[in-house]
Amino acid sequence: MISRRIIEHNVSIKAIFKVVIIIGIIALLYVIRNVIVVLFISVVLASSFDPIVDNLQKKRIPRWVSVLIILIMLLGLIALIIFLMIPPVKNQIDQLTNNIPAVFDQFQNIKDLAVKYDLIDNSQSLLNAIATRLGNVAQGAVTKVTGAFSGLITIITIIVLSAYLVVQENGIKRFVKAVTPLKYRPYIVDLVNRIQFKMGQWLRGQLVLMLIVGGLTYIGLTLMGVDYALLLAILAGLLEIIPIIGIPIAIVPAIIISLTQSPILTIFVVILYIVIQQVENHILVPKVMQKAVGLNPVFVILALLIGYELAGILGVILSVPAATALAVFIKDFYDYKKEKDQETLEKIRGRNGEINSGIEE
Repeated sequence: MISRRIIEHNVSIKAIFKVVIIIGIIALLYVIRNVIVVLFISVVLASSFDPIVDNLQKKRIPRWVSVLIILIMLLGLIALIIFLMIPPVKNQIDQLTNNIPAVFDQFQNIKDLAVKYDLIDNSQSLLNAIATRLGNVAQGAVTKVTGAFSGLITIITIIVLSAYLVVQENGIKRFVKAVTPLKYRPYIVDLVNRIQFKMGQWLRGQLVLMLIVGGLTYIGLTLMGVDYALLLAILAGLLEIIPIIGIPIAIVPAIIISLTQSPILTIFVVILYIVIQQVENHILVPKVMQKAVGLNPVFVILALLIGYELAGILGVILSVPAATALAVFIKDFYDYKKEKDQETLEKIRGRNGEINSGIEE
């Protein structure tokens, strides 16, 4: 009786100790969450470039040379894009700034028309509420993005860390081996390999989607003669990185700008964005992203909400690759549990067979 109490006492102490350890780990992860975000972004970038460097290494090009070539090409491409886009973007921003009074006058005319025909009640309050809300959203978004990246040093850190992980052959695997107990090392390394592959696919696919959506938006808006088509297309391409709600957010400024030109034009703009979203959902995403991600839409929405609560706009952007990595682990756990259940069922059937044989004898 006394020994049983001692055992129960020891078990309870061990359980409490494990709970305390888990809570401590969670608290530590929360404190260093910004470091984890930087590391996660670096791993995603390294995962996308690792296959390219591996192929170049097979052609006897050293890894550090391959990484240097990729960085120079990327920086050159970014510089070229900036050089080509700054003049037209600057011109459109200047035009938009100069036309802001005319935009407000146009909305005043729309409001007067609505009041005249009783189309809406309290139109002034509605417009003020919308303006206030949009201002708060924009201010909050800028604040969160600024706080998440905290300047040029963080970006440089991400680039350097990504380059280091790629230069070191199997750099990510070595890091994982260093922090993983020997017992679980084979499985964890295999898990990281699969997660790394999916993350690389996600990033490359996301870049393709952003380019296609931005290009389609620019072509459509330009053909319809919508003002500031380039700015709106860039915004649509950038917001494409936010799953599900990216295009619906991008359509808001397009509607506002097109309303200042013609209500009929606004209808065609809405149709254009709806068509682009349908093309994205039913053609682009299944072809480009489904194989890489393959997540249930409900799971994606939950990931977006959790990501926003944890890290704001940056959390929304990183929520899908993080959910993809988690889904790989969950699937492994489900398969393991299913295998164990099958083994248990076979043992039960074997015992039942032995019992039945004994009864028959």
